[in-house]
Amino acid sequence: SGIRVKIADFGFARYLQSNMMAATLCGSPMYMAPEVIMSQHYDAKADLWSIGTVIYQCLVGKPPFQANSPQDLRMFYEKNRNLIPSIPRETSAYLSDLLLNLLQRNQKDRMDFEAFFNHPFLDQVSTVKKSCPVPVPAPAGSVSGGSCGSSPSCRFASPPSLPDMQHIQEDNLSSPPLGPPNYLQVSKDSASTSSKNSSCDTDDFVLV
Repeated sequence: SGIRVKIADFGFARYLQSNMMAATLCGSPMYMAPEVIMSQHYDAKADLWSIGTVIYQCLVGKPPFQANSPQDLRMFYEKNRNLIPSIPRETSAYLSDLLLNLLQRNQKDRMDFEAFFNHPFLDQVSTVKKSCPVPVPAPAGSVSGGSCGSSPSCRFASPPSLPDMQHIQEDNLSSPPLGPPNYLQVSKDSASTSSKNSSCDTDDFVLV
């Protein structure tokens, strides 16, 4: 209770009536339905393909169908009229069925929104009991009550108070900076190794 989910980035959003068709080419091609990237008329079912692509990427770690450029992806869809995504063997039957129905190349064969919202996989998720929040224990060595003492590097189990924050800032100002943290520092050897082991060498691209 008290949690609100907000969905943003609707720069290209458009409301379509049930009998309306659109032909605007915009968005991220890797997530576009085939009829969209092939510049055909499409309806709201194109969003169901995009949903299927996102779910598939959450499951596998990469889009179901890939190419090196939007043009190559369009040609791939034009040449392959019968597409079946490669779903991992250990995937549940409900999720496999959902993905196969969402990722139908022909929009007429794709499931509609009523079937999507009433699918057993989503019904199974909605019936999961809400778990009680688990209290986060204070890290070892921390002082109870939210006080950090004189150590500026102490981790708080709860947000620090204003005096504690001022004390930490004063300690940080009194010592010389050590330079910015190298969060993205990667050696050339490790970078080349990771690129070789990556199953997806393509970057996503956006059409505006």
